[in-house]
Amino acid sequence: MDNQRKIEILKQNNPFLSASTSDPWLNQFPDVKSVNKEVFDFIFSAISQKIKHPEDGMACLVLGEAGAGKTHLISRINKQLVTGSKTVLFSYIQPIEDPGQTFRYLLREIVVNLCRPVAGADNMTQFDVLLGKVLTDLLIKKIRIKQISVTDQRKLIKSLKQDPTCFRRSKILQKVLSNKSIEKYGKDYLLSEFPDLDEQFLSVFLNLRINRLRTPALSWLKGVILDEEDTALLKVGTRFSATDSYLEQESRSILFSIGQLFAKYGHLLLVCFDRMENLESSSHVAAFGKMLEFLVDKAQAMLPVAFYRGQLWEERFRQELNSHVVSRLESNISILKGCDTAAALSIIKARLSHAYGILVKNDYFPFEREDLISCFDAEILSPREVIIEANKRLKTVLGSMTNEPLSSLSDVLYEEFSQQYKQLLNNSASVSPDRMRLRHSLNTYLKSFPETSQLKLASFDFSGGSNDVVDFICSFESEATGQFKVVFIIDDSVHHKTVNSKLEKAIEYLDEDTAQKVFYLRDRRSKFPGPDVWKVTNKTLRRFKDKGGISIKLTQAQAMAWYSMTFLHYKVVEGDVAFQQAGKPLRAVTDNEFMQFASIYLHSPKKLNLFDLDEKIANPRMSSQKKKRLEKLTVLNVW
Repeated sequence: MDNQRKIEILKQNNPFLSASTSDPWLNQFPDVKSVNKEVFDFIFSAISQKIKHPEDGMACLVLGEAGAGKTHLISRINKQLVTGSKTVLFSYIQPIEDPGQTFRYLLREIVVNLCRPVAGADNMTQFDVLLGKVLTDLLIKKIRIKQISVTDQRKLIKSLKQDPTCFRRSKILQKVLSNKSIEKYGKDYLLSEFPDLDEQFLSVFLNLRINRLRTPALSWLKGVILDEEDTALLKVGTRFSATDSYLEQESRSILFSIGQLFAKYGHLLLVCFDRMENLESSSHVAAFGKMLEFLVDKAQAMLPVAFYRGQLWEERFRQELNSHVVSRLESNISILKGCDTAAALSIIKARLSHAYGILVKNDYFPFEREDLISCFDAEILSPREVIIEANKRLKTVLGSMTNEPLSSLSDVLYEEFSQQYKQLLNNSASVSPDRMRLRHSLNTYLKSFPETSQLKLASFDFSGGSNDVVDFICSFESEATGQFKVVFIIDDSVHHKTVNSKLEKAIEYLDEDTAQKVFYLRDRRSKFPGPDVWKVTNKTLRRFKDKGGISIKLTQAQAMAWYSMTFLHYKVVEGDVAFQQAGKPLRAVTDNEFMQFASIYLHSPKKLNLFDLDEKIANPRMSSQKKKRLEKLTVLNVW
């Protein structure tokens, strides 16, 4: 490949554009094994110890400053496990938003991760691997398939041992597994082995074997309060009237049961906690402490690893967490280090090779190897600083050829957002409908109105936990309409009574004050059946709209944009988005700068306008009757 072709490739695909990892499941850049190898080996040593003794309470702590490569390391661990291990499963946990849902949040995030596809298997998940092990065990010890010979059953067992997920592709097994007695055999057998297993969990888990039941079964396992139609299919009790304390305890019980099955079938779940700097209050920190204590002391075959910035661990989190959690974490601690010259050159070589599609040896074009060595010999740099230095040099080279300016701070944030958004859009199943994360993004939107906007946010009332129906009550000021009140309700419920009660509450606000507006927002993936199934709820929705209420069902693309803003904010708070102006040292993007970025990209019609709410807020509230009158007047005027 000649140098001109390389330049063309680099113009189209800059391998140094991003120095951070948005999602460890989807890291697009090649791994460099020499970087942070000691910490990588330390974690795998802990994994080996935990596999041998799944009942031992263990936790690990990894410290590293911003840019040291914490999330890159998690990505490398995940890649190693997914491609090289048949017994160690992986989960990645981002910060909890609502401390009142500690164990429900942990359960949902673990199940979402277990629903990720395994390497080389189309639509086969980590959960399917575990279920396949259970089914293999049942075929060996408890179930005789009468439709086939003993020899053929042995062949099926052999196939399952080689690939536990093959039960989803085998027509014979699918026919056999649809038999209702499988659930009874499975429950009786597993309860005889582990009497403390949650019976409802076992029923639902075994229902994953039947394709038509997988969707409601997975929703139940994530802690969703299902409608009666789905609970009847799964033959489980309703959660509708359950208290928060009951739901929290139920989630603990399900997590405990999953851990028991992992231990029985020789599996281990690695639970990686990242972006910990986003635990903004003492209650958030306490919620993490509860999660870690449970995983260490109660849940077998689960190994939690927490990734913290070293300075913040010492100054804040070490003081706020209880001594038991601190001692557990600090009993296995490792620290990320910077890159020496060889490691820095390896990072650049790997990314150039990735871009060119060929292995780069000693030719670092468009860089001079000696220039790179003299740069990296001067001081120890973090992996991020190495990538940003390479990006700066590449932009200088390309700029001299194309007259393109260096990236601005806004460009850096936009690229980070775009990367996150594209990944989520292509992997939307990795994010379940989540009211609290949507609320986080809406909070960013409401607090980022620019000075030039015709709308002014006069007051802002932030709701509390997940039990509060209303998320925000805001007062806006406009030259055209004066001051008016706007209510926002975000809903991810899928039980018809819960949805109906929220809509009734929205109607109450509309009836109280004719000047105010009410928004009802919903991720379209949270099902909302038609009037043939939800007759009363659909009537309530119609009344809400007739009174001028605004219902917004976010499309998949819109929802992923909202979640991307939340995840980008997590990265900014952690200090994981950096910017370097010409002649100035590298620094992390601040929260104020993120809000300035949001004010441009969320409110300017010339930019992304992802939320498309400015106009909806500013326009006068209009009932269906007023709309009809205006439509008639318009027709008369035209005539």
